[in-house]
Amino acid sequence: MKNIAFLTLENPKGFVIYDGLCIPYFLNKNIEVSEIPWTRFMDWSIFDIVIIRSPWDYQQKWNHFIEVLKYIQSQTLLANPLEVVLWNYKKTYLQELKNHSFEIVDTIFLENTLSNQEFENIQRMFETNQLVIKPQISANADDTFILQNFDNYKQKASIFQNKPYMLQPYLKNIEKDGEISLFYFNGCYSHAVIKKPKYGDFRVQEEHGGIISAINPSPNLISFSNTISNFLNQKFGTLLYARLDFVNYHDSWLIMELELIEPSLYFPYHKDACTNFVNSVKNWYQKKKLSIIS
Repeated sequence: MKNIAFLTLENPKGFVIYDGLCIPYFLNKNIEVSEIPWTRFMDWSIFDIVIIRSPWDYQQKWNHFIEVLKYIQSQTLLANPLEVVLWNYKKTYLQELKNHSFEIVDTIFLENTLSNQEFENIQRMFETNQLVIKPQISANADDTFILQNFDNYKQKASIFQNKPYMLQPYLKNIEKDGEISLFYFNGCYSHAVIKKPKYGDFRVQEEHGGIISAINPSPNLISFSNTISNFLNQKFGTLLYARLDFVNYHDSWLIMELELIEPSLYFPYHKDACTNFVNSVKNWYQKKKLSIIS
């Protein structure tokens, strides 16, 4: 392996992207890294692997993005593979996890506008007046809002007229306790961070003022997370990378999201994160090439 590409976006202004921190580590292994916007037409066969890293505008041009990934995968190794992307891009995958007895944040998936009565029924079912509405295909907390009542819902409904959306209870303890993300490279646990929103907000991304810190997860969270990672690797084969996001609610760990397409991997927050990632890329590549040959 001599040449890889990080798939990114044309205009990174306003985004916090850490992937460049790992490039010197690849160079130390005599591996060249090119950061290339996904919208640029390329001969992708010149790369040994194309790694989806920060194409954080893909949700605005979803169909085009998938066509690009299909083209890339027809020419070289794509990580994570298209099969994983197609499973993970729409948050209905949470329902499959629930069907496999994994605890998730309560979620209802919707495509049509609700009546006042239907909205109030969901509030009663979730045992809270505060709901979160978000698109089923989303990134960066785009079009994600807290709803206090049906009037709030009606004000936002036009945004979701032509795209599927979801409702979840607003877990207020996120303001204080945040979310915890665990990272897996080539199927192995690497590191973890805790993400807390800035005062007066509920979004944990840095672009919205979120505060990120390293953390050592509790043994029970690591055990739960390992079970999910094993499920994914059995379903798809070993993933090059995965970020598993959790919240603690009433002393139970719940899955908030599984980020398998283009998650920030928060390399600055663990001294071995870049080393772990580079070694995992090399090992994943070698295993893939051996499987192709055999």
